Amino acid sequence: SKLRATMGGAVSGIPPVVVDGRSVIHSSLSSVGITTGLLSAVAFGVYAILGRGRVRHVGSTASLLYALGTGAVFWSLIVPPWRAYLAGYSAEEWLLFAYIVVFATILPFWLFLRGLRAISSSMASLTATLEPVVGGTAAFLVLGEILSGPQIAGGLAIAAAVALIQIADIRTAKLEPGLPPPPG
Repeated sequence: SKLRATMGGAVSGIPPVVVDGRSVIHSSLSSVGITTGLLSAVAFGVYAILGRGRVRHVGSTASLLYALGTGAVFWSLIVPPWRAYLAGYSAEEWLLFAYIVVFATILPFWLFLRGLRAISSSMASLTATLEPVVGGTAAFLVLGEILSGPQIAGGLAIAAAVALIQIADIRTAKLEPGLPPPPG
């Protein structure tokens, strides 16, 4: 079907973006890196599925608080918080930590959960595959990193696939007028 082909386009675009056009065998990827990446993908998928139900009951902000709060408590059992406080970090390092907490953790996950109020878990997860494209583009624009031809082609494949699936989803919603509007 068209949906499978488009999803295949999104997934096939990821390796060139990640491995810089080299074969996976000859790249610097390790089996531990691949395994943890796949486990991360599964965990994020579960997060998307469970998150959709939670945002309908308690809202995006409360869902994020529960998720990050639970993670913080769990992680504190592994690494006690006072170890960080007594590690002697400078004020500049604490500001960098705060930046990561707010802009690389809280804001993206809150926006993702907020999006789950309007679109399905599968659409939100698929749209999240734009992350390597955005990261590569930002690295090019901000850090001056060079993108290879296969990386650019992979990024375009991902972006095109996400756009096509979103357009198809919008068209399907228009064809089924009896569906209730997404929660607000």
